[in-house]
Amino acid sequence: MANTAIDSAVLERDVRAGLPLGNPLATVEAFLAQLGLEFSFDASSKSVYAIARKLKGSTASASKSLQLQFRFNDASKLTSIDAKVLYTGP
Repeated sequence: MANTAIDSAVLERDVRAGLPLGNPLATVEAFLAQLGLEFSFDASSKSVYAIARKLKGSTASASKSLQLQFRFNDASKLTSIDAKVLYTGP
């Protein structure tokens, strides 16, 4: 998802609205894939980590990204979503 027109706050709101707590892991992964986000599952922490890069506010020298962490319980049900805006550049 390389779309500098998407705002991080709007994306976070859409993710939270589209993935209510209690959703199974497979649903979360399918939703993230549909959005075109990079993501991976870490079994040791029972978390999916996702990132949306080059969001609104990015420039030629600095990139604004939204990092998401989805935590799951022992039954692989979504228990929390954490979001953090990251800036990278020279």
